[in-house]
Amino acid sequence: LGLMPDMGLVYSLSARVGKATARRMILFSESMDGTGAVEAGVADELVDQGRALDRAVELAASLEAAAPLALGMVKIALSGRVESLDDALRLELDLLPGLASSADFAEGVAAFKEKRLPRFTGR
Repeated sequence: LGLMPDMGLVYSLSARVGKATARRMILFSESMDGTGAVEAGVADELVDQGRALDRAVELAASLEAAAPLALGMVKIALSGRVESLDDALRLELDLLPGLASSADFAEGVAAFKEKRLPRFTGR
């Protein structure tokens, strides 16, 4: 088409697979099979043919059962620019106190002590 990758692909692909692999994939329009995608870091997991939707639903159910506040904070942490251990520790200092005082944290501790699955509410 005579265009370059858009929607932040140059940045996000480089962050995921490294600049050298991203450069090769983009400049040479390399395609790959599922095994190659996992090996390059483009895909997280390889599943049997016809099983992708089932696996996606399994993963979604796992996220649905998790603590929504904590998941939100993890998403914030992973989307930010953490370039050093000091950056990561500062971010934790910003995010963890709100979680430690949440009802979800209290529920998680109670569920652990009572040896049951937690019922998180997002509060």
